[in-house]
Amino acid sequence: MNNRTLFNTTLTLICSVVLVACGSSSSGMPTIENTASKNKSELEIAQQLANQAKDKQTQAENRLKEAEQKLQTAQNDLQKARQSQTATADELKQAQNDLDKARKDLLTAQNDLKNAQSNAQKELQAAQDKLNAAQKAQDDAVAQAKLAKDQEIQQKQSELEKAQQALQNAKDELDKIQKNQSANTDAQDLQKAKNDLKAAQTKLDEAQNQLNEAKNKQTETSTELAQTKQALDKAKQELEAAKTKHQQELANAKQQAVDEYKKELDKEATRQKDIKTELDKLFVIDNSNELPTKQDDDDYRNPINTNILSIDHAKGKVTSTINPSAVPELYAIKINDTSIPLLKKEFEEDERQNLAFKKFDEQDIPKNAKGWVGSMGVADADKGTPVFNKMRFGVYVDENNVSHLFVHGRTPFAYSISRKDETYAYQGHAIIGKNGEYTPLENAISGEVDFKNKQVNLNLQADKETSYKLNGKINGNAFASEEGADVYTKGGFYGSINNIGGMLQINKGKYAGYDGVYGAGQVKEITK
Repeated sequence: MNNRTLFNTTLTLICSVVLVACGSSSSGMPTIENTASKNKSELEIAQQLANQAKDKQTQAENRLKEAEQKLQTAQNDLQKARQSQTATADELKQAQNDLDKARKDLLTAQNDLKNAQSNAQKELQAAQDKLNAAQKAQDDAVAQAKLAKDQEIQQKQSELEKAQQALQNAKDELDKIQKNQSANTDAQDLQKAKNDLKAAQTKLDEAQNQLNEAKNKQTETSTELAQTKQALDKAKQELEAAKTKHQQELANAKQQAVDEYKKELDKEATRQKDIKTELDKLFVIDNSNELPTKQDDDDYRNPINTNILSIDHAKGKVTSTINPSAVPELYAIKINDTSIPLLKKEFEEDERQNLAFKKFDEQDIPKNAKGWVGSMGVADADKGTPVFNKMRFGVYVDENNVSHLFVHGRTPFAYSISRKDETYAYQGHAIIGKNGEYTPLENAISGEVDFKNKQVNLNLQADKETSYKLNGKINGNAFASEEGADVYTKGGFYGSINNIGGMLQINKGKYAGYDGVYGAGQVKEITK
């Protein structure tokens, strides 16, 4: 092999190495762009989940507000219907049905809100899981891309070093050829070798440029990765902030509900305590065991008085009053200087023996007041029909929404009761309500009184499925429940023992917080 052939072979090798270096590509590298795009897509999905959860909760809250408004409207309609003197039974029933439906819708809305809050929590967690998965995928892609780039740069660096070494060898060989070449060496061949060497240098420069571009691209990719990671971290922070805010709002809502509930419980406990305190002041016990001086004077032996329990629902104030009657009849009472007519004598004497209640109208009480009075006409006790000829009971709600429960009648002396040892069955009616809204309950009172053991055992049927025990111990001519009873009641006997009347406060169960008044008549003796 001559010198020219050796040089050409060396130059060919250099060009091959340079071409390999210039032709290398990163086609086997993992693409950061695809991974970043996928992570952005996962981030958008996570944000959509969080927004959907918030929207669902907002919708549930709006439905709850709408249900509360409908409930208030139904309550107002029912109150107007009750106050209306022209309202028919069907209209009252429809108003009550609307109120029941509004209460049911409110309960459904409350449950929907709870479900929305629970689903929001789950969807936030799902968003968190997707975000965590995107973070892991991003980290894996960064690691793989960095490894691939490092390998690519190392490969190009190695190829460049080989090209540089080959170029150096070619230069050395050229120098050697130039030194050993004879004087008659073809000048044209030498120039061609120089040109080939220059081309090889150009290829080498291109390879160097490509290596620099690869390094620059790695820097750009690292910058893009840093920006993507920064965006991912920001989205994660925003999701965490939204999650924290949601949890805080949920905690605040729960705490507010708990505080309101405790406040209502405390308010109700205070009201129950106040009602019991004031009830204990009514139906004053007469323990006299002596016969009245004027035994033949029925009005003297059975003086008329009115026990009144007044409940101011706005102020939470409860008071009690015992008003002696100014007239020896049962047909009117006076509350706060307002004279209120009760059932008159003609109701007792006509054929309407089963009259249970009369609703006050504008001829009885001021225009914006309302209420009911209960009693029955005189009937034959031997036939098992209640006799209410010695008492009246009812409720009068004045213009300021203060409820005045009353029992009005002839109270017997304790002597009339202390000598009794029989047990009698009683039957009657009740009026119960809350916050100034009352409902008459016909034939809701039944039970017996054991005079021998001084025990009153009555039952209040509040609705078809709900009943309460009205139990009390007889003391003189009055009776009262024991401390802690589900229903606290206090009352007294009227006439001799033909009638029984009292007031009540329901402390537990479905009708907790309701107050009321009742009356019953003796229907028959029970043989034991």
